[in-house]
Amino acid sequence: MTESGDIDCYPGQVQYFFTHAVNLPDGLSEHNLAFICWYKPAESSNIRYHFRVRDDEICNVELWGTEQEKFKRLFSGKSSQ
Repeated sequence: MTESGDIDCYPGQVQYFFTHAVNLPDGLSEHNLAFICWYKPAESSNIRYHFRVRDDEICNVELWGTEQEKFKRLFSGKSSQ
């Protein structure tokens, strides 16, 4: 999510999955996590949205750089028990 509240999608490569469990007063809480390397966007929007049609209304392909971001984030999806 950007600072303005917009949501953007980034391609990435999952390096590995792991599970984190912690005992809380109301019981065990377990989360499945992924360690992901995110790809950097193309250098300019003209490259990233190279396949635009109809005056920028539609872009069915996005081009991304081959380098990955150095900063990595952990995202979780709560597992059911």
